[in-house]
Formats: sequence, structure tokens, C-alpha cells
Amino acid sequence: LCYGSDVYLGESIAVHEFAHTIKSMGLVFLDSNFTTTVENAYQNARNQGLWDNTYAGSNAEEYWAEGVQSYFNTNLQSDPPNGIHNHVNTRAELQAYDPGLYALIDEVFDGVVYTPTCP
Repeated sequence: LCYGSDVYLGESIAVHEFAHTIKSMGLVFLDSNFTTTVENAYQNARNQGLWDNTYAGSNAEEYWAEGVQSYFNTNLQSDPPNGIHNHVNTRAELQAYDPGLYALIDEVFDGVVYTPTCP
């Protein structure tokens, strides 16, 4: 919420949680294979050594939501990875780092641009 005391200052947990909701309340009904598609992308990324020591690496659900955050440029970065984030926090970095996840997210959001602002 952009308050100085916000423990998530600098990233949008709203985008993260909306990503979960869009998937669980919409996408899985539009495409009965969507969960499997995300899980396969997650396993492929993990098999390539991607997302080590990050929240996205913990499971397919967080992989999706963290990816959506980066797609909309609303994530934080950490280099080296800190158990939550790594160096990927923008759409361009996501596309370069994990093209499979980028393609999946881009297919859903079709290049929509969102510019977060603080009140």
C-alpha cells in the first residue's frame, strides 16, 4: 500500500494474490489443463536449475504468482537470491531467464501493461 511501514514495500502483493485468484477462479475453468501446464513449466524450470533459493522455486502455485509479479514489473530483486527473490523482477528479465513461464503468462495477459502507482 506504499506506506513506509509496509513489510512488502517495493513490490505488489496485490498483483501476486490476484495472480493466484485469476488462476484458481478463472483460468482453470477456461482450460482444464491449465494447472498441469503450469506444473509442467515449473518442473521444466526447476530441472534447468532455475529459481533456486526463491519463493518461485517452492511450488508451482508460487512459481505462477511470482512470475506474474515480475511480468507486471511489481516484484523485488535480490542478487544473490535471498530465499524469496532473485535478480528477476521485470518482464524483460523474466523473458530472458525463464522463457517458458514468460510465454505462459504472456498468453494469458497478452502484453497488458500495468504501471503501479502509490496514492
